[in-house]
Amino acid sequence: VAARAAADHPDRVDRLVLNTAGGSQADPEVMKRIITLSMAAAKNPSWETVQARIKWLMADKTKDYDDIVASRQAVYRQPGFVAAMSDIMALQDPEIRARNLLGEKEYGSITAPTLVLWTSDDPTADFSEGRRIASMIPGARFE
Repeated sequence: VAARAAADHPDRVDRLVLNTAGGSQADPEVMKRIITLSMAAAKNPSWETVQARIKWLMADKTKDYDDIVASRQAVYRQPGFVAAMSDIMALQDPEIRARNLLGEKEYGSITAPTLVLWTSDDPTADFSEGRRIASMIPGARFE
């Protein structure tokens, strides 16, 4: 979202930080995993299903992340959240994702000084994706 805003409205963005940003690729296996874990947690926000969704994102799988699990559980238990999560999963639909992907044209039109941060433990893409994104943005710094 931030990259799209910076590309579409360069006059409104002074600086940009992209932290393990999505929207640059469409890996069917990753998208399927996101849907499976997210919808399971939304439909049945038990400790186990929410924890599985959280741990998938975390580098250290040995920690319990009780505070994050508890706060997500409270969100997932709100009325109407299953429908909301289903709407959120729209970007995991291959057709919808394809028409919303950012590529060289979009990244290349970003004029704001940009820092692209990436982790070596992102379950959706390794750090080479972050480097690729940074290489498309004029003058971007990759860390």
